[in-house]
Amino acid sequence: MTSTPFCLCSNKTTSHFLKELWSAVTLTSYASDTRYPGFDKPVTKDEYDKAIILAHTILRWVEKQIG
Repeated sequence: MTSTPFCLCSNKTTSHFLKELWSAVTLTSYASDTRYPGFDKPVTKDEYDKAIILAHTILRWVEKQIG
């Protein structure tokens, strides 16, 4: 089984999205915080809402990339 690579830099829409994609790094801290609770302050409702929107945005982008 072979896969076809895709370019992240040639499409204007995709290059704009790279900034959003880089924002996904913040989701990693949420994953760590939920796996090891008690080491950081609780997530606010605003942070939660932003994380959910970001996760959905990234998921939609990935789904488009893989078809």
